[in-house]
Amino acid sequence: MTEDQAIMCSMAGRVAEEMGSEAGWKRIRTGADSTRYHESGHAVVSRHFGKKTYCIEIFSNGGRTCYSPNSKSGGSDQEHIALFVDLKNHFGELVDLVELECKTENLLRANWRAVQRLAEALEINGGYLNAEQIAEILEKANREIKPAPGSKSDEQKHC
Repeated sequence: MTEDQAIMCSMAGRVAEEMGSEAGWKRIRTGADSTRYHESGHAVVSRHFGKKTYCIEIFSNGGRTCYSPNSKSGGSDQEHIALFVDLKNHFGELVDLVELECKTENLLRANWRAVQRLAEALEINGGYLNAEQIAEILEKANREIKPAPGSKSDEQKHC
């Protein structure tokens, strides 16, 4: 995974949370709803870049997406973004966070059905999904009929 992809994975939670609150999308009504969409966004973007998600957990005060079988919470999304930006800057590479956020939003729009399905499954399963459940839900979401061109989930921003 490249640094830009890692930044996009870290951004995906907040972007999915914001998208879930937009008019026209399923409304996020509670903090738990917001957290389910947030963690689902991380999982969908990470999978797109080939990174396996081992679990998603929702707690009373937040949540986490696990990327290894024995994953422990490893800092906030903002800390992860800052780490990768600093790494790129150290090697003289500039980071366009606005462009990466735009690309993250486009990726989530193209895969919104998967975000919704994970968030719904987290609600049904008491806030926990394991690797097998996540993989099955994402596979089913990818097999569903794609939205018609021009529909909300088919809109892409120019980055």
